Amino acid sequence: FNSGGQPSILLQCDKGPLLLEPSGYFEKQFLTVDELLINNQSNEIDERVLLFQTGYLTIKESRNGSLRLGYPNREVANSMASLCLSCYLKEKNLAQIKAMDIPFFLAKGEVEAFVKCVNSAFLALDYERCFITNIKECLSAFLLVLQGSNLQAKTEVHKGLRRSTFEFTVENKHWVIELKFARKKSEHSRLLEEGLQQVKSRHYGEENLDGELIRLVMVFSEKERQFVRYSFVEVAKK
Repeated sequence: FNSGGQPSILLQCDKGPLLLEPSGYFEKQFLTVDELLINNQSNEIDERVLLFQTGYLTIKESRNGSLRLGYPNREVANSMASLCLSCYLKEKNLAQIKAMDIPFFLAKGEVEAFVKCVNSAFLALDYERCFITNIKECLSAFLLVLQGSNLQAKTEVHKGLRRSTFEFTVENKHWVIELKFARKKSEHSRLLEEGLQQVKSRHYGEENLDGELIRLVMVFSEKERQFVRYSFVEVAKK
């Protein structure tokens, strides 16, 4: 372990461990009981086994000899997100990109400042090692930035709607954020308008609304590697 209480082997980011990749961080992790009991050399040990042995992963479900692993609590999940994000920042740290300001801007409902912070993080990513070439990779990196900022809110990706829509609450602000991925500049306006129509027509976030609802649509440009267009709709408490 290092001075920050994190497994030292995971700090060797140049090896690109599975759970420190933006997409791998959010994927469900599975092991068999036999794999968990194998006593490998420390430099060859499966990182999922290592994280389980050090308490960073715990058993969430067991079925027919297969174990589904997950983070035991939000604090551990955020710690891993911060580590993952730090590994993929190029020549900058979390303080320099002002990632830790994100929860403050979300709590205050300051959309412009929030988007600016997120873009600062995306532009600082090492794109030779952290690829963002589709909506899934964009979503994973976006959520990684949120949790890496130590956001103390449960973020849920909609299962019955679209995988690119998720929501969370910070103090009295309930956020619904829809991400769009654009490969061409000509798609920016169309995707933004589609997103706005989508969140409004499907009444995202309106169920059991208690506080202020902010529905934000953000369009990511593959070429510019940042969110180039955004718009939002606010709904007051019923």
